[in-house]
Amino acid sequence: MENKSTREVFLILPSHQEANREIIRGIYEYAYPEFRWAFFHVNQTVRAIEHISQLKTASGIIGLLGREDLADAAAKSSLPVVNIHDGEVYAGLPQVGEDGYLIGAYAAECLQDTGAEHVGFYGLKGANFSEVRCRGFCDTLKKLGRKDVNVFFRDPAMLQSMEHFGERNPALEWLEACPKPIAIYCANDTFANELSVACFQADIRIPQEVMLLGTDNDSIWAKVAHPSLSSIQLPYREIGRRAAQMLQQLIQGDAIDETLLRIHQPEIVERQSTARVHASDPLVEKALLWMQERGQTGAGMHEVAKVAGCSTRALEIRFQKALGRSPGSELKRIRLTFVKQLLREADWTIETIAEDCNFSSGAYLSQFFKRETGMTPGAYRKTFRL
Repeated sequence: MENKSTREVFLILPSHQEANREIIRGIYEYAYPEFRWAFFHVNQTVRAIEHISQLKTASGIIGLLGREDLADAAAKSSLPVVNIHDGEVYAGLPQVGEDGYLIGAYAAECLQDTGAEHVGFYGLKGANFSEVRCRGFCDTLKKLGRKDVNVFFRDPAMLQSMEHFGERNPALEWLEACPKPIAIYCANDTFANELSVACFQADIRIPQEVMLLGTDNDSIWAKVAHPSLSSIQLPYREIGRRAAQMLQQLIQGDAIDETLLRIHQPEIVERQSTARVHASDPLVEKALLWMQERGQTGAGMHEVAKVAGCSTRALEIRFQKALGRSPGSELKRIRLTFVKQLLREADWTIETIAEDCNFSSGAYLSQFFKRETGMTPGAYRKTFRL
């Protein structure tokens, strides 16, 4: 029988970043109330790892050990260790993380749906997570028939000048030279915010001329920015849960099924920075603008056609020609996006959400949601709750 005495588990990950706090929440949710873990948050240093290894009461380590020196120090320890990292495996440590390449691919598909004539990527030079996401982004766009992607990697040395408002932003020349309208995927929300400020300085309109999509859905960078930034939310809480589960198996002396676990559950959180679908047809553009304002209430095709000033058949034909999809599918997408937002951000019951979005019942909403996403509303809320 397993010993239920308190386990001392050491977390080696900076807690000032929201993504890492989500990982910690996932670890805590797994550990309590079933397991008795006492958590200790320590510095992300080789010295800290070496000190932990000497403690007789320590039970295990979960950390962001994506540097060779950190991973080597952890591997030399006799303690069970789980590395949360999305890059290559270091020192043979069991590892769990997201798939950066597939995140970039997902971003490409999201921006392809905006209808923007041009696309771009903005990231950090020399950073593995940024370069891998860029590769997935560019490869996918090529498969979708996009020939040119405007890519800019800022040098880490640019950081100081980026933080001093009023100074010439080194990314401005690239941004101003990019063809417009353009949809730009940013490697994380910090970079998206940098470009948002640069657009303000250069009097470039968001989202009319530049649409911005970030990554991580950081509540500060994404929500507080003006305009608010769309972002890809990653399953950091689930990564935390799985890392904790892996550590518990190691503590118990059980074999681990997968020593390298990639979790791919991205979810776009749409805000103002991508709240415009570009279409070359002015009639379609007019219909889209109205749909974005009213679509969450379950508006029908006849209402949209009336606003656009044409028949439903003409609207279907022109939509397909301009965007490659039907107006009905766009209405469904807008309505689903709004339901997802309420599930993530509001404490409403399914019945209340159904009433607000003009579904006949909570049961019908649940059927609609499961059919479109493959998840129940409850499972979605648990995974992506903010």
